[in-house]
Amino acid sequence: MTTEVRKLTPKRLEFCRQYLKDLNATAAARRAGYAVKNADVEGPRLLGFAGVQREIARLRLELQSRTQVSPEKIVRELALIAFSDIGDVIRFVDGAAHLDFSDLPPEFTKSVSQITVETFTEGRGDRATDIRQVKLKMNDKRAALVDLAKIMGMMREQVDVNITSDHDAADFEDVSDDDLRAFIERRREGVAAVSQDVEVVARELPDDAREEVSDVVPDQ
Repeated sequence: MTTEVRKLTPKRLEFCRQYLKDLNATAAARRAGYAVKNADVEGPRLLGFAGVQREIARLRLELQSRTQVSPEKIVRELALIAFSDIGDVIRFVDGAAHLDFSDLPPEFTKSVSQITVETFTEGRGDRATDIRQVKLKMNDKRAALVDLAKIMGMMREQVDVNITSDHDAADFEDVSDDDLRAFIERRREGVAAVSQDVEVVARELPDDAREEVSDVVPDQ
């Protein structure tokens, strides 16, 4: 366990573990034992601590190593959904659409979220005919395309980042402009150190796991 992790309280360590379950800071704070009435404030506040961010980054790398989930695998799966075409399984006979699974591409099943088969009888007596109706529901192509575009940097999201400071506004009333600029620069350097710590964590992983997580660590 690193020195930085040891500095975190057990409650904050638990928050980090809970946060990775659904990336919901408020829910993670509640599950970690923080007061329910303050969780919506406490969760986002905890994310502002550099130590918490470093521990979350470390846990993410460990999780990727254990599960062998890489950014490339995620992109491939999203691409299968985003560029799937229901026309691959539809055949038109006498103007009516029919599903034909006889020549179904193996990867097509990954783009399907649900298949429903309904059987009913049409007509009466000797004219009764058993009808089987198959309904196919595809995964959300638009959502997959949006996720891919975000990963590839084709879309920008507005992200509000709040880094918690130990200083109040009153602490800077008598500070000169030069000193204030120097203070801001030191804070920026502290934020940049988070990404450097992620690289250090990656180097501490077993050799066979480094390649799997290399794309997660930003180039310095």
